[in-house]
Amino acid sequence: MKKDDILTIEKRWMTMKKRYPVDTFMNIPVPVIYSQAVEDAGHVADELGCFMYEEKIILQAMPCRSQYLFHFAAYSPQDENPLQGIMDLYGHARRAGDYHGSYKGPVLIDVTGWKGHYHEEPFATFLAYLSDRQKEGLIPFFYMNCKDYDPETRDLDAAVSAYFRSARIVFESADLYDCMISELTKKGIGIDRRASFYLERYVHKISRSDSFHGTDSIRRICEGLAHKSKTSVGNVAVMDSSLLNDLLPDPGCLLYPGADS
Repeated sequence: MKKDDILTIEKRWMTMKKRYPVDTFMNIPVPVIYSQAVEDAGHVADELGCFMYEEKIILQAMPCRSQYLFHFAAYSPQDENPLQGIMDLYGHARRAGDYHGSYKGPVLIDVTGWKGHYHEEPFATFLAYLSDRQKEGLIPFFYMNCKDYDPETRDLDAAVSAYFRSARIVFESADLYDCMISELTKKGIGIDRRASFYLERYVHKISRSDSFHGTDSIRRICEGLAHKSKTSVGNVAVMDSSLLNDLLPDPGCLLYPGADS
């Protein structure tokens, strides 16, 4: 799946690469990702990291199991050590780099804990440090867990934009539906038109659950659906809504207590 927001930032990166053929990573816009699940942000970071290495936006300096490094930036009150966030990230990057030196490449940073505190000095200090490290090849991808693009998310945009060119990516239930269609297609399963409407409503329902984990849950559901379709009805090229209703997990068991079905 290639979300429009992802395609847009990739095009902007390629434009920067033509303009700045050397050390392009110092000038590219960095993504600010909003979604309800960190797995969704990871899905976006994986696609962008893969593109970054394939197009040589930055050279992969060391072997890495993933296309990015994940880092949780815990909130640090102003009356505590203002450099704590910097120290935590520095230590994490050093450990991830192992004997290759400090890690270089995309780092997905969960800044959800700073919601409502983006105006505080420790966060500005943290962003300034990241801006300096970007010159060395540490590329920040910011993530915040949210359901709506509210005033506090706009505060994050403003804070990041003070130090970086930024590009907003909002991951919504429609993107989860696209991801599910993509996963089913990879498994050789198509759905008819009526089934597509059924599946879209299904994804909207399950995404409201506390036990739902974004693209990770979508992949697991698709794996289960593919397995059930083979064991129950044999290989089916195209599924209708009736068959989907029989094979998909009951969305009601995934909803918040008291939620409408």
